[in-house]
Amino acid sequence: MSDLIKHLLTNPTYTNIIQQKLPPAFQMVEDELKGNPAVGLLREQVILGMLISFLGEDKIRLIQSGVNPNIDCYVDSEPLSVKTVSFSSGIRLKWTSNAVKAREFIARYRPNGHLFVIRIAWGERESIRLLPQD
Repeated sequence: MSDLIKHLLTNPTYTNIIQQKLPPAFQMVEDELKGNPAVGLLREQVILGMLISFLGEDKIRLIQSGVNPNIDCYVDSEPLSVKTVSFSSGIRLKWTSNAVKAREFIARYRPNGHLFVIRIAWGERESIRLLPQD
């Protein structure tokens, strides 16, 4: 799987499309959900759609919401978690309003798969990184 994603991130055709199309798609999500914490979930859906478009439906198997909150899809049977990070914030591992539960979750957190992290930095330097589980 990581080879598929690495190819996507190093292929000039794909990187050009990502650089041109992803910022406006994310901006549309931001405009639609101003101030709504669910904006991250919708940005992740944009990324999952991009993966399906580039790699094909036969390579991507989406996970039903709530089944495993640490995995968004499988790429060639390997688990992948998609995270989008705003310029001024960190990676959100779990959605909760309970600070104690959040700290407990973070203390015990171990990735169940590869992490695909997209950093959004309007007017700054955006980045897309694959963090392999290995």
